[in-house]
Amino acid sequence: MKELFSVLLALGFVLAGLCSEVAWGDEKPGLTSASAAKSAKITARLQSWEETQKSLKRHKGKVVVLDVWSTACIPCMREFPGLVKIQKKHKQKVHCISVNIDFYGDGDGPSASLQHRVSKFLTKQQARIENIICSDPDEKVYEQVPFASIPAVYVYDSAGKLRELFYNDDDNFGEEGFSYERHITPLVEEMIAADEKK
Repeated sequence: MKELFSVLLALGFVLAGLCSEVAWGDEKPGLTSASAAKSAKITARLQSWEETQKSLKRHKGKVVVLDVWSTACIPCMREFPGLVKIQKKHKQKVHCISVNIDFYGDGDGPSASLQHRVSKFLTKQQARIENIICSDPDEKVYEQVPFASIPAVYVYDSAGKLRELFYNDDDNFGEEGFSYERHITPLVEEMIAADEKK
């Protein structure tokens, strides 16, 4: 009987690890319903790069900012708070998406430890945005995009048309690279203002 229980318990852990949506909370004991809503879980889902591109159509009518990043990329993590700030400031007019590409292709998909590492970062950043952990190995993603390194940020207008792709492969933005403060946020706010005049 103990062996059967052990097998069932192990199977439960395996199935839990295979779930395609990962949720991490900042739950605290004794939260009231009002404070629980304020302290909503940070979530991410596993999704391929192709599925992510197809899902962009759902956000027509809003400016979309899609940030491709990794926990191994210091400039990515340095700039990530800018993405969260845009969503917080313009949540009615902008939809922000973070796409993590930490998965290197080992195993059958992003491991539980990789997902945990990403979750810790997202929770620390209070990233209440659409978070995706790419289920494709990073090498496969790089085969489908015009840049060779990250960070990279796509900005789409409210009609769903790509307005700008920020990356720094050719040092277009100098040694420091692009930033949300100097480049992305001003563009997004210019696009919002243009939409309001329509």
